[in-house]
Formats: sequence, C-alpha cells, structure tokens
Amino acid sequence: MSNRAGRSGIIGELVKAVVTAAAIEQHYTTIEHVTNTYNPTQVQVSGPLDVLGDLSADDFNMQATNPILTMTSTESGHGAVAGISESKILFRGANDAGTITERAEIRVDHDGAVDDLTTKIVIQVNSGADADGSLSTGLTMSGDLGTAFTGDMTVKTGDGAILNLQTSAGAIGGGNVLGRIDFQAPDETDEGDAALAGASIRAIAETGFTDVANPTELAFYTAATGAMVQHITIGSTGLLTTTAGITNSAGEVLVSGGNVQLNDDIVLSFGNSDDTTMEFDNNDTGDFVLTNTTGNLRFESVSVTDSILMDIGSTDANTSFEVRDPENATLFSINGVGTGSVTGPFTGLSGVWGAVTDASATSVLYPIIASHSTTHALPAVGIGCGITFITDTQTPANLEIGSRIASESTDVGDGTEAFDLVFYNMAGGIGPAERFRILSTGAVTVAGVSTSEGYIANLPDGDGDVTIKFQQGGITAFVAGIDDFDNIFKIHSGTELADTSDIEMDAAGVVTFNGNVNAAALTVSGDTGTFGAGLDASEGYIYAQRFGGVVYNTIYLDLAPLRSGASANAIIGENDVAGAHMGQITVAQYGTAIKAGRITCMETPAGGNPDIDVYQVVEATGEFNDDIVIDTFNETILINRDGNWAAGDMRVFETVPTTGIFYLYLATGSAVAEADYTAGKFLIEFWGA
Repeated sequence: MSNRAGRSGIIGELVKAVVTAAAIEQHYTTIEHVTNTYNPTQVQVSGPLDVLGDLSADDFNMQATNPILTMTSTESGHGAVAGISESKILFRGANDAGTITERAEIRVDHDGAVDDLTTKIVIQVNSGADADGSLSTGLTMSGDLGTAFTGDMTVKTGDGAILNLQTSAGAIGGGNVLGRIDFQAPDETDEGDAALAGASIRAIAETGFTDVANPTELAFYTAATGAMVQHITIGSTGLLTTTAGITNSAGEVLVSGGNVQLNDDIVLSFGNSDDTTMEFDNNDTGDFVLTNTTGNLRFESVSVTDSILMDIGSTDANTSFEVRDPENATLFSINGVGTGSVTGPFTGLSGVWGAVTDASATSVLYPIIASHSTTHALPAVGIGCGITFITDTQTPANLEIGSRIASESTDVGDGTEAFDLVFYNMAGGIGPAERFRILSTGAVTVAGVSTSEGYIANLPDGDGDVTIKFQQGGITAFVAGIDDFDNIFKIHSGTELADTSDIEMDAAGVVTFNGNVNAAALTVSGDTGTFGAGLDASEGYIYAQRFGGVVYNTIYLDLAPLRSGASANAIIGENDVAGAHMGQITVAQYGTAIKAGRITCMETPAGGNPDIDVYQVVEATGEFNDDIVIDTFNETILINRDGNWAAGDMRVFETVPTTGIFYLYLATGSAVAEADYTAGKFLIEFWGA
C-alpha cells in the first residue's frame, strides 16, 4: 500500500495506515482512517480493501480483474424487526445554494420477517421537492424476489423496449400461467374487497406444450365484487370470446370498415326485449344478402312490419326455401321454379303470415288470404277459392281429400256479385260432398236442404246468453237458449230471452209454462219415482204434473200379490223385504208444501185384510208385518179407514203431510188372519203449491 499527501506545504491530518498481521495473512489491507480536508486524498489498494467504518470519498475507483465490493453489517440479534442490520450506498450533491443534500441511496436491510436472513433492497431518490434531503422509495425488492415500484416506470430503448414475463416451469400443462399483470390498490383504506386485485391480464397455456406446439390464450379478468372473473379471452387461433358482449356506451355493437365474417356455428343473440331490431343498409341495392352453401339459414321469432322479399337465387327445382317447425319438420316450401307446398299444421298464423297492426283500430285484418285470379272476360257463376284438407289414410300413401271450405260465387254480375261459403266433407270413401252452406243472404242450408228463411246462431250473444235466434222474413221471431241470468233453458217469442220467458226448464228437468197453455192439447207427465224393494212386486206408478204454480201428484197401486199381516198396524208388503213403501216424496214433486190429498178405491180388496190405513213415515226401512206404530218409526197417519174398503170409496187426508222428504206406507187397520191379496187397486192423489 502507498499513501500520498499534498506536497504544497499545508498538511492537514496525517494519513495512518496500519497493516495488521492477520490482514497480511489473509491478503487484506486495513485502513482505519483516511482524511484530508485540504486536498483530495487518493487511496490506491492493490489487493482487497476492508473498511471497518463508513467510507467517504470524492472519487472511488475499483480496478481489478474481477472487482468485488463487499459491505458487511455486524449488527445481530435483530429478530423480526425491519430496517436494521442495514448496509447502503448514499449519493449526495449540492443544491443551487451549495448545500450538500441527499440525492439517492441504495439500501440493504432486514425486511422484518421472522427469518433473520430475509432481506430487502430499497432504492430511494430525491423527488426534487425534498430540499431537506428526505428521500422517497422508488423500488423495493423483497426476500421472495417480489419487486414493488412506488412510482411510474418508463422503459425506453432505441429499437423499442421489451417487457418479458417468463415462467421457470420446466413442463407446461393446460391452464399453467406463463405470465400475468395484476392491477391493485393494496393501500385502500376501506380494506375488504377494495384492497383486492381489481383486474388482471394473463397468458395461459390452452393445452400442454410440446416441441411442435405452444397454444396460448390471453385472458382478461375484471372484478365487480370480490375476486376477479375472466370475461374476455383471445384464443391461440385469434378467436375472441366474451361473457357479456361488446358494446359502446349506448349499448350498441359497432363494426367500422371492412367485412364481418362469422364462421362455424355462430349464434347472434339479441336478448328478449320487445324492441330488439336488426338493421342492414346497402347503398347499392338496398338488399340484405345471406349466403350459406352447406347449411340452413334459420329465422326464429321474426316479425316483419313492412314487407319482405326472399329471393331463392336459383331456377333449380332442387333449390328451395323452407319454413320448418322446432322439430325440423317442413311446414312450407317453395322451389326455384315456383312450386310450393304447405304441410302444416300451422299455429299462431298471425305471426307466421305477418299480420299488420291496425293502430287506429278501425279495420278488420285478414292475415290469411286465398285468392283466385282470372283473365276471362266473363267468368261463370260457381268460380271461387277455397282451402283443401288432405290426409294420408293408409300405408303405402293414400292421400284423401277429407274436407274443403270454399267461397263460391252465385252472381258474377258487375255490381251484383254474391258468394256463398260452402263446407264439404267425405263420407263412405266418396269424395267430399256439400254438408253445410252459408248463403250470401246469411241464411243457412244443411246437407243441401234449405232451412227456409234460415237461422242465425248467436253463441253466445252480447248479453252473455247462449242462444239460437230464428228469423222469418229477416225478422227474429223466436229465440231459444240458456239465459245467463239464471242458467235456465228458455224459449221465448221475440228477439231476446226474458227473465221470465214463455217456456223454461231448469236443471232438474222441471218445465214451467209462463204463457197461456192450451190445456186440450197439453199432456204433462213424468215417472218421478219407484216403489221400494218391499213393494215393487206390485204394479204401481208415481207421476207428478205441474200447472202454473200447482203441482199434482198421483200414485197408482195394485195390492196383488202383496200380503197383509195378522195384527193391527202391520205394514203391508212382500215377505221379509225391507222398503215396503210407495216411493220417496220430495219437495220437487209437490212444491213448497202439500195442500190436500185423497185416496180412492178403484177395486175392492180381496184375499188380504180390506181394512187399510195410509201413513207418512220418515224412514225407508219398514218391511212387511212391522208394527208401524209401536216400532221405531217417525210416522203420521194420513187416513184412518176404520172399516173395509170397497170399490168407489174415497177418503181425503185427515192430516196434511208435513214438508220435507218422506215415504208413504199402507198398514192394516185391524187384526185378521195373515193372507195374500188377490185383488185391490187404489189411486192416491195430493196437491202441492
């Protein structure tokens, strides 16, 4: 080692060089203190230099084959405390006022981890506003090799800077990340989701890499709440996919310049809003041309508000335009030579055929039009237009015309034209024949037979009634149907049903005449019930008749072959069979209440007991020989004969039957020997209102 001090005669401090024996053995030279405040001091060291304290010099030059600058901090026992065991290089300079201040520093110290060797490197610089020499951190590299920049970073080279993000993995599989850039606000004071990464750009292997393939996609992630989600991907083939679509601020997808080419299975989805539109503009022809040479062009839920022209673009009979259902079955087709067919069935015809909307609500719209044009000077009566229904009824094919609906002319005169609507059906394998015709006048013929002046079906009419109106001479004379007022079938003279119509029939079949009735021509009868099982061997009938508000009931009974018991009050009937009554009597049969009744002997009883009484009983279980009085019955005696019946005898009800449901029984009035009846006929009558 050699020292040189200034030779001008002014010597500040002596330079002391001490070479220890240990340093010589290790080939180190130790300088304890070198200071010269007058002239710069130049220290030349031919071997390694070990500085035990801080080193300050105007110029510091290291020259060696492989120069090494080693800085060692001897501070120990720092544990998990950041910022100690520090080594740094400090750069200073004078400001405009000549004051020496801090410019920058490179510092190495402990990063605060539990591991006492974990280190970080910090580069700090003076931003220019820090006249006091305080520095701001610009870059930090932590012990896990993570690097943090706290300022803007600019990389500039003469041929364009390159930012190269790499992975050290030796084998790349599908899903491995080659490199990524994350965007984050880790110091956000709200913490939680606010401190999470908000966006990311990543290069991801699509599949495993090989010596001939490195398929990679570029994925873009964004966050709305919580973790980031992948939304846009540019695949290895250049295909861009997005989870939410591409729009501008107005919600529009804009493509400017050049062509947009859609390949493979492309689906354009326009959401489900009512006002979704798809517009095409061609300044040359105004045509929108779709070309697909291998597949089908498909339209779903398309509504045309003006007009639509579809050009098949070929005169080839094998080239066609088809409309298909969701199961891909053809509904309508037309080929290049103009031949078409409809195979249906169609539903929702207004949508299929493009019906227009009448905003003013003043017109009748006709979404389906069948037309027949002719160039003949005077067409003949009978020309028209219709719809034919064809069905394949056998295998192999046997197409049959099952029905037709036709509009047929009956007058082709100028200003007098008239048309009938005619319905045809097939029967017995014979071609469709006329079954029903609506004349141009509105009258109707059925199966070719006129209904005279015709009738008008009005089902339902404007009042809610379900009616048929009968006209004569263009005037409605009668109306029949179900009245919405009370759901009763009515027939009435006039144009509408009345609350009280001429003839009415309710759901129980009770017919009411509210007009004048010609009694001589009127017969009203009905079998309104049957005898019980213990009496049904007898010939008997039950009838009810109604005249205005009066209900008349009749019961006819032949005693043979019934049997009378040996005691008084014994029920007359068949041996050991319950239900020995003359039917159930209900309110519907006698009206609100029974007003009067009588029994007439039509033939003198013989064989059995001729002393017979009539009872009203609530129960239907009474049988032959039961004591109608002492047994458990709710009975009321209506006629107590107290003697023998003979032909021509008549007795009125001594007690009027109570209202409600009940049964009529016959019982013996006195005790005689048990015997079978061989004769005896009775007619029981009662009136209700």
